[in-house]
Amino acid sequence: MLFFDRNTALGTPTPEPRPYLTVLPSGPDAALVQYQWLVGNEASCCPSGLGTVRFRIGGNGALEALDPIPGP
Repeated sequence: MLFFDRNTALGTPTPEPRPYLTVLPSGPDAALVQYQWLVGNEASCCPSGLGTVRFRIGGNGALEALDPIPGP
């Protein structure tokens, strides 16, 4: 997943690739990303770990997380 501001790439919402990411509806100044992850020996189809993080464009023009990135 990669965020853009018009034609400028801002970055990704994780330092390394992760499965189970969804962008949720949000306001005009922030994006809301839902993270899911496997807990224990769960099947790949059904991750039960769940958390959300708000992102915005920071003062330096880069993508900035407003909440801690959840998950393992």
